[in-house]
Amino acid sequence: MTRVSFSQVSKSFGAVKAVSDLSLTVCSGEFTTILGPSGSGKTTMLSLIAGISQPNTGRIVLGDRDITFVPAAKRNIGLVFQSYALFPHMSIFDNIAFPLRVRSLSAAEIRSRVEDALRMVRLSGLEARRPHQLSGGQQQRVALARAVVFKPDILLLDEPLAALDRKLREEVRSEIRALQRALGITTIMVTHDQEEALSLSDRVVLLSGGRVEQIGTPFEIYHQPRTRFAAGFLGLANFIEGRLDPAGAIVGSEGRFPCASAGERTGVVCGLLRPEDITASPEKGFVRGTVRDVVFLGEIARYGVELDTGRMMTVHVGGAVGRFTEGQPVWLSWDPERIWILPHEGGAVH
Repeated sequence: MTRVSFSQVSKSFGAVKAVSDLSLTVCSGEFTTILGPSGSGKTTMLSLIAGISQPNTGRIVLGDRDITFVPAAKRNIGLVFQSYALFPHMSIFDNIAFPLRVRSLSAAEIRSRVEDALRMVRLSGLEARRPHQLSGGQQQRVALARAVVFKPDILLLDEPLAALDRKLREEVRSEIRALQRALGITTIMVTHDQEEALSLSDRVVLLSGGRVEQIGTPFEIYHQPRTRFAAGFLGLANFIEGRLDPAGAIVGSEGRFPCASAGERTGVVCGLLRPEDITASPEKGFVRGTVRDVVFLGEIARYGVELDTGRMMTVHVGGAVGRFTEGQPVWLSWDPERIWILPHEGGAVH
């Protein structure tokens, strides 16, 4: 198991700064996801680790070795591309064996390692087939097997589930996590999919504009975001702005919203309240409103509720559809502890 460190790394493409003064460490054996919108710098980070491109400034260290300007072929890094990049003219066996042959291993060692890799990804018996004879999920497993068969120091995943349908994504997602845990290999995945990042990762690195917005566990990133961007990028958010009442509420033109103590924080604040943390009921609660929109999403129903003050709140309710209808009055309530206090104008939480 090997750790990866970035130290004040910057990378520009002409006048565009893709990564700016970035420093972070991915711990040995950890599954870390680099998450962010298009143009945030996540793919550039992956290419810098892989050796596909080099930084303008800063250092990248793999274990105890400075690999900043080491050629890609000499980094001992496994990489799974979004397109899988399997060789169509080769059998599954030969695809997986390719990196071993490049390293001049013996025929016996190659066969042993490929057979082990096939068992690991549950493709034994399919080694004679060509990639076009496999399903998308099976092709993904071949790409994974090829990326780990030569025992790399780290594994890089470039949006590995993007080409799969939703049901298959969930299956392969579980397989990737199980494989990573079984091997104990340091893994870095790039994605813009919040669900993938939250479900697979030990830690998430959230990027915006080439800079680190926040690093934390999936729980911290989702429930305790340090910036308004982080709060809004992961999941839906109700932002509540107003003055913090010492009695325990955010008070503003949109109403009074009970919240837990914010310690020493005073003055104007912004609170985050997730839709799933709100309870809708005909019985009296904290604030009153009217259902203006109903969207059935299977496991939940999403309601757009207009408060008497005029502001809209998004509410998620589990269970059967039809519980509330458009035009129906409802009361909203929540556990005051579920409102997370953010700064009023971005920046870090104090």
